[in-house]
Amino acid sequence: MDIESELILFLSVDIIGSTAYKNSTSKSREDEHPWLQFFRDFYVAFPEKLASSLPEHYTENDVPHIWKTAGDELIFAKGIKIINEICECVNGFRKTIVDYKKEMEKKTANLSLKATGWIAGFPIVNAKITTKNDKTDYIGPSMDTGFRLCELSDSRKFIIVSTRLIPLEET
Repeated sequence: MDIESELILFLSVDIIGSTAYKNSTSKSREDEHPWLQFFRDFYVAFPEKLASSLPEHYTENDVPHIWKTAGDELIFAKGIKIINEICECVNGFRKTIVDYKKEMEKKTANLSLKATGWIAGFPIVNAKITTKNDKTDYIGPSMDTGFRLCELSDSRKFIIVSTRLIPLEET
């Protein structure tokens, strides 16, 4: 049985300063958290802006989709069919980050965004797991590296990496 190889681009955007922002506002008993609408807007508006920042030939199926969320971090995934898609998606993601940061600064000066991107190959080196509720998860060394690099990005650095294992010894 042949297993088809797949290359996936992962793009992470995370809000910097969100905990302090949430803690700086207080909730009255009857009201919703005052900060909640900002984050609801982020979950909806950022993916829409990303889709509109990509080339016109991209269909809804071509756009990176939200694979996973972690609080105020959105992690997008996109299967790569041709190598040009990597540059197109990274450039569109970068443009979305820059534009969204400008909009955020108008609303509150205390928040910013950081971004990371990485590529992982499946099933070689990494693996896909399907959970009971038919959600796909990705694990492996390339995923571990990508998540570690997320910790190193900041509002001035968009870290992008293509991970590949290189043997230390000749085989």
